[in-house]
Amino acid sequence: MVILDCLKKAIQENTEAGQIAKKCTSEGKLVPSKIVCEILDQHLSGLSNKTILIEGFPKSLENIDAWNARFNGRYHVQYCFYFHCDRPVLE
Repeated sequence: MVILDCLKKAIQENTEAGQIAKKCTSEGKLVPSKIVCEILDQHLSGLSNKTILIEGFPKSLENIDAWNARFNGRYHVQYCFYFHCDRPVLE
């Protein structure tokens, strides 16, 4: 599951959270973690898988705090992969 795809879908479906995400992105701002978690919750609730890889979230301690507040033990972040790469390699 790619977080950007979830945000795009919420925006296309014109959900309340999607409207907030659209406003933030159109202003060049980050979508608040609380809203990202709300959108994720909408997508996760329809899945039957017990293990899910989410690309692009969480990225910060604030994201983790929002995750824990929203899901309150329903889902657990077991691993967070961090790949470090020098700028020239990325380019």
